[in-house]
Amino acid sequence: MLKRVLIVFAHEEPKSLNATLKNYAVKVFKDKGYEIKESDLYAQKFDPVIRRKDVIDSSSNKDHIQYSHASANAYAAKTLPPYIQEELNKVSWADFIYFQFPLYWYAMPAILKGWFEKVLISGFAYDQRQGKLLDNGLLKGKRTMLSFTTGSSEPMFAPNGFNGDINVALWPTQYSLYFCGLDVLKPFMVNGAHSMNEEKLAGIKKALQEKLSKIQEEKPMEFISMMEFSFPPGQLSESYMKKMSAVDTAPTIGHHLGKKFPCLK
Repeated sequence: MLKRVLIVFAHEEPKSLNATLKNYAVKVFKDKGYEIKESDLYAQKFDPVIRRKDVIDSSSNKDHIQYSHASANAYAAKTLPPYIQEELNKVSWADFIYFQFPLYWYAMPAILKGWFEKVLISGFAYDQRQGKLLDNGLLKGKRTMLSFTTGSSEPMFAPNGFNGDINVALWPTQYSLYFCGLDVLKPFMVNGAHSMNEEKLAGIKKALQEKLSKIQEEKPMEFISMMEFSFPPGQLSESYMKKMSAVDTAPTIGHHLGKKFPCLK
């Protein structure tokens, strides 16, 4: 049962629509009895840039840093800087991780991308050598959800829209979370952020409240199980491909197999 919520917030303006939605989510979670911790990345001045000094320890090769290995070593040696370790501690504590951010250039803001790179590290969130990936990832048992805003109208993010299918844009972020073992719930998208008014906002808050009231029982998005891949070469197994040959629709957006994309609405 979910009891502890981590809210990761990435917007520079405290009076923004994103801040309003984040604060409303806090209220909804508190009203339902959840414990809450927040990571307000801009307020914390979270450093999103990969830096050698963050991961170098006495056992590292200081002449050539391979970040995924070096960060795993620093995590194991307990030498990560406090601002990163604090975020890892919050993720460990949480049952549910809620992200609130604006969509910038079809992706998350750079500061949030840096959080992904510095927090969801090898040895903590996944372990490739041990096969702790996807539905067997080290964060297995936790749930997560994206809540974000766009400046465009909803039709512009349809499969035939000007911006293209929003599900394609979200694939790298959502698959990254699944890669670490998280159950990913369908996102909450707010369009037309620049033309918001009180009436629209009231409807959005109602929809968000309804969405958050179901996070315990909502069925996660479907991704392909780790068991369906063969290593080497790190591709879908022959048996899985044979099974999918009789299916018209792709299993996921990313693993489309040249088939029609699944309907994710």
